[in-house]
Amino acid sequence: TALTRAHQTLSEMLHAGPQSAGGQIASRGLLGAIRETIEREFGASFGSIEWEIEEEATQAVRDRSGAVAAEVIYYASLEAVRNAARHASGGDPARNIALRISARWADGLELVVSDDGVGLRQAPAQPGSGQGLLIHTTMMAVVGGSLSLSPGLDGAGSSLRLWLPAASLPLDPSAAA
Repeated sequence: TALTRAHQTLSEMLHAGPQSAGGQIASRGLLGAIRETIEREFGASFGSIEWEIEEEATQAVRDRSGAVAAEVIYYASLEAVRNAARHASGGDPARNIALRISARWADGLELVVSDDGVGLRQAPAQPGSGQGLLIHTTMMAVVGGSLSLSPGLDGAGSSLRLWLPAASLPLDPSAAA
């Protein structure tokens, strides 16, 4: 029963998300597709969005394949931002939330989504199914990666780390040509 519910929830999430993730990733690159989608869908939800994308990460991901793993981290990053947009203000619409997204490559892709909101101890301002991060944690594990959530720096806000090892995004033979 639990597996059936998880499958149904995942299916609904994938259908509710952007329909052309694979095409966006292929044309813009993984990190470009993530950035464009977040700016378009969530730009108005935050006071500011700061990007720290290391060029080495952009290049390493560009030279790699692994469509399933790329789509999994793409959707997990959108879920992280969706949760920050929904919960970081603690229900105070006047609170101006700063979002920070960083990406670096060190034998794998590390993508960190952090905010300066109310943090993890606060009850959710808007209830949801509560299964989004659980499902994305599972999907990240399926492709060899991980998802972890922790308090932000100095206990302010929250920080979600997505990790995808290089083995999950193997070098594309055509990139060497």
